[in-house]
Amino acid sequence: MGLAKTVTMIAHMHERIRRIELMKDAGEHITDKNKPILFIVPPSLTRQATRAIKVFSLDLEPFAYYGDGRIRSDIHGKQIKTLLKADHPFFDGGIYRKVIVSPHPTWQSRDGPAKLTKWRMENG
Repeated sequence: MGLAKTVTMIAHMHERIRRIELMKDAGEHITDKNKPILFIVPPSLTRQATRAIKVFSLDLEPFAYYGDGRIRSDIHGKQIKTLLKADHPFFDGGIYRKVIVSPHPTWQSRDGPAKLTKWRMENG
Protein backbone atom coordinates (compact mmCIF):
# COMPACT_ATOMS: atom_id res chain seq x y z
CA MET A 1 0.00 0.00 0.00
CA GLY A 2 1.30 3.44 -0.88
CA LEU A 3 4.23 2.16 -2.95
CA ALA A 4 3.26 4.13 -6.08
CA LYS A 5 2.38 1.01 -8.07
CA THR A 6 -0.40 2.73 -10.02
CA VAL A 7 1.77 5.74 -10.85
CA THR A 8 4.55 3.39 -11.97
CA MET A 9 2.11 1.59 -14.28
CA ILE A 10 0.99 4.93 -15.71
CA ALA A 11 4.65 5.74 -16.41
CA HIS A 12 5.01 2.41 -18.25
CA MET A 13 1.89 3.23 -20.27
CA HIS A 14 3.42 6.58 -21.26
CA GLU A 15 6.64 4.85 -22.30
CA ARG A 16 4.62 2.59 -24.59
CA ILE A 17 2.92 5.61 -26.16
CA ARG A 18 6.30 7.31 -26.61
CA ARG A 19 7.72 4.23 -28.38
CA ILE A 20 4.70 4.02 -30.69
CA GLU A 21 4.99 7.73 -31.53
CA LEU A 22 8.72 7.38 -32.29
CA MET A 23 8.06 4.39 -34.53
CA LYS A 24 5.30 6.28 -36.34
CA ASP A 25 7.61 9.26 -36.88
CA ALA A 26 10.28 6.94 -38.28
CA GLY A 27 7.78 5.41 -40.69
CA GLU A 28 8.03 1.96 -39.14
CA HIS A 29 5.19 -0.54 -39.25
CA ILE A 30 3.52 -0.69 -35.84
CA THR A 31 1.67 -3.87 -34.98
CA ASP A 32 0.23 -2.90 -31.59
CA LYS A 33 -0.94 0.64 -32.39
CA ASN A 34 -4.56 -0.48 -32.40
CA LYS A 35 -4.42 -2.29 -29.10
CA PRO A 36 -5.58 -0.71 -25.86
CA ILE A 37 -3.69 -1.16 -22.61
CA LEU A 38 -5.23 -3.66 -20.19
CA PHE A 39 -4.71 -2.71 -16.54
CA ILE A 40 -5.96 -5.47 -14.22
CA VAL A 41 -6.47 -4.42 -10.61
CA PRO A 42 -8.04 -5.78 -7.42
CA PRO A 43 -11.81 -5.12 -7.38
CA SER A 44 -11.53 -2.58 -4.59
CA LEU A 45 -9.07 -0.49 -6.64
CA THR A 46 -10.92 -0.21 -9.95
CA ARG A 47 -12.37 3.19 -9.09
CA GLN A 48 -9.09 4.46 -7.65
CA ALA A 49 -7.02 3.29 -10.65
CA THR A 50 -9.45 4.84 -13.14
CA ARG A 51 -9.32 8.12 -11.26
CA ALA A 52 -5.51 8.03 -10.98
CA ILE A 53 -5.16 7.65 -14.74
CA LYS A 54 -7.39 10.68 -15.27
CA VAL A 55 -5.47 12.73 -12.67
CA PHE A 56 -1.90 11.81 -13.59
CA SER A 57 -2.22 11.59 -17.37
CA LEU A 58 -3.72 13.83 -20.01
CA ASP A 59 -2.67 11.41 -22.76
CA LEU A 60 -4.47 8.30 -21.51
CA GLU A 61 -8.20 7.64 -21.59
CA PRO A 62 -9.40 5.14 -18.93
CA PHE A 63 -12.40 2.87 -19.37
CA ALA A 64 -13.76 0.72 -16.55
CA TYR A 65 -14.76 -2.79 -17.61
CA TYR A 66 -16.63 -5.37 -15.55
CA GLY A 67 -17.50 -7.83 -18.33
CA ASP A 68 -21.13 -8.25 -17.37
CA GLY A 69 -22.74 -5.00 -18.49
CA ARG A 70 -22.70 -3.63 -14.97
CA ILE A 71 -22.58 0.17 -14.70
CA ARG A 72 -21.11 1.83 -11.63
CA SER A 73 -22.06 5.40 -10.82
CA ASP A 74 -18.96 5.92 -8.67
CA ILE A 75 -16.46 5.31 -11.50
CA HIS A 76 -14.61 8.36 -12.83
CA GLY A 77 -14.65 8.19 -16.60
CA LYS A 78 -16.18 6.01 -19.24
CA GLN A 79 -17.32 2.44 -18.88
CA ILE A 80 -17.47 -0.40 -21.39
CA LYS A 81 -20.95 -1.83 -21.12
CA THR A 82 -20.73 -4.85 -23.43
CA LEU A 83 -18.57 -7.96 -23.56
CA LEU A 84 -15.17 -7.27 -25.13
CA LYS A 85 -14.37 -9.51 -28.08
CA ALA A 86 -12.07 -9.08 -31.08
CA ASP A 87 -14.90 -7.61 -33.20
CA HIS A 88 -15.98 -5.08 -30.53
CA PRO A 89 -16.09 -1.47 -31.82
CA PHE A 90 -13.57 -0.60 -29.10
CA PHE A 91 -10.89 -2.23 -31.28
CA ASP A 92 -11.63 -0.22 -34.42
CA GLY A 93 -8.18 1.36 -34.64
CA GLY A 94 -6.05 4.14 -33.22
CA ILE A 95 -6.75 3.23 -29.62
CA TYR A 96 -3.28 2.84 -28.17
CA ARG A 97 -4.00 5.68 -25.72
CA LYS A 98 -7.03 3.92 -24.23
CA VAL A 99 -6.70 1.96 -21.00
CA ILE A 100 -9.12 -0.76 -19.94
CA VAL A 101 -9.18 -0.87 -16.13
CA SER A 102 -10.72 -4.10 -14.99
CA PRO A 103 -10.90 -6.08 -11.74
CA HIS A 104 -9.19 -9.46 -11.87
CA PRO A 105 -12.35 -11.52 -11.09
CA THR A 106 -13.74 -10.34 -14.45
CA TRP A 107 -10.92 -12.11 -16.28
CA GLN A 108 -10.80 -15.07 -13.94
CA SER A 109 -14.49 -15.82 -14.50
CA ARG A 110 -14.31 -15.11 -18.22
CA ASP A 111 -11.01 -16.76 -19.14
CA GLY A 112 -9.92 -18.55 -15.97
CA PRO A 113 -9.96 -22.15 -14.75
CA ALA A 114 -13.71 -22.63 -15.28
CA LYS A 115 -13.38 -21.66 -18.95
CA LEU A 116 -10.43 -24.02 -19.39
CA THR A 117 -12.35 -26.90 -17.78
CA LYS A 118 -15.34 -26.25 -20.02
CA TRP A 119 -13.11 -26.18 -23.11
CA ARG A 120 -11.44 -29.45 -22.08
CA MET A 121 -14.81 -31.15 -21.58
CA GLU A 122 -16.09 -29.94 -24.96
CA ASN A 123 -12.93 -30.83 -26.84
CA GLY A 124 -11.96 -34.08 -25.17
